Amino acid sequence: SENTININNETDDSETGELKLIIDEESWIEVYNANDKRLFHKLAQPGSVINITGLIPISVLIGHAEGVQVIFNGENIDTKPYTRVDVARLKLGEE
Repeated sequence: SENTININNETDDSETGELKLIIDEESWIEVYNANDKRLFHKLAQPGSVINITGLIPISVLIGHAEGVQVIFNGENIDTKPYTRVDVARLKLGEE
């Protein structure tokens, strides 16, 4: 659908992870790959789904953590432990 955003600019599959963000409420999202390359950086709208393949570890900032579901490599991630004042900061795919 038009609300699905797919981002994949990596070449080495062995070092990548699959991040899926399901946006239930408007939220500012920033995603960086292991090399600090910016993969996503914008206000995401409700009803959108963002699929990102990136070099791990992938760093994620979610400005309104309660409004976003995070799935990494098919696994639901609980953002609460990473959330301060509704801003979640996660690093996914670390050894």
